[in-house]
Amino acid sequence: PSATGNEYTVKYAQGFSVTKSADYTQIIVHDPWDTTKILQKYVLVDKSKQLPAKLPEGTLVRTPLSRVVAYTSVHCASLQELQSVDIIKGVCQPNYINLQSIKDGVANQSILDLGSEFTPNVESIIELNPEAIFVAPVSGSSPGKIEHLNIPIIQTPDYMEYTALGRGEWIRFYSLFIGKEVLADSLFNVTEKNYNEIKTKITSVKERPVVLTDMMYQNVWYVPGGKSFIANMFHDAGASIPWNDNESNGSLNLSFE
Repeated sequence: PSATGNEYTVKYAQGFSVTKSADYTQIIVHDPWDTTKILQKYVLVDKSKQLPAKLPEGTLVRTPLSRVVAYTSVHCASLQELQSVDIIKGVCQPNYINLQSIKDGVANQSILDLGSEFTPNVESIIELNPEAIFVAPVSGSSPGKIEHLNIPIIQTPDYMEYTALGRGEWIRFYSLFIGKEVLADSLFNVTEKNYNEIKTKITSVKERPVVLTDMMYQNVWYVPGGKSFIANMFHDAGASIPWNDNESNGSLNLSFE
């Protein structure tokens, strides 16, 4: 999708679209589980400017953000790529976040461990008073008690993209909230160039190794659906997965057997 106000084009990602005007930026996050619906609308207004008299419908976010809660490792890694890891003041399940800056922050308590992303410590979030909370939405579930805190909840269903470049382009989404658009565009341009060069090299590969991914979690083995960005990334890299015919762009829940 592409949106033109001050000409903002999303090249690969299908999950969000952007319209810019002189006074604000509007971001629409599309519902990946029901394409007829919109998951969320955000209206971004620069902190240094007065609020315009008329704004479109949506969650108001004053930007650039300087204090946030980031639920997942993807949120943390994206903000680190954008040289903004210092705005993260709280995370969920840091044992799953393999970034030294986050580990150090949790250890010295400059970053709070908020517990599980499904039942985060609401009192600690209130104490932190973040300007926004980045969450990874799951089909059919709501953010829970944090919905009532009057803090913007930024939903990022980036893992439901169909292509690796679509997933990668979400770094541009994050950048809109933190004033790092130029950096994000330059990072993504390099990713796009490198990815397409490798993809071109293996188009004629005949022998494609079959690969299995991930690991068992609570007796379930989650594997990428046949239309997921991970399945497409394997295909672009010259590999194959056993579920190529599957139509899901999410994950499949399988038994170990």
